[in-house]
Amino acid sequence: MYYVRYTEENVREEEQRRENIDEIDQPSKKGEPVTVKKALARPDGEMWKEAIEKELQSFKENEAWGRVYVL
Repeated sequence: MYYVRYTEENVREEEQRRENIDEIDQPSKKGEPVTVKKALARPDGEMWKEAIEKELQSFKENEAWGRVYVL
């Protein structure tokens, strides 16, 4: 088991990886977009962009860490 510090770069890399997986590209039950790309393409995309930036800044300020299993 490894611990990885979340950074803007690895969060973006993970999102990019997920965009390439068709199974994840299903609508959420709440009607929210399931990828950043889809969120930003919506009419309220600017709101989504601000929310994403705020969340990434929070990760940075709080030095958020998460458990990552490496295969």
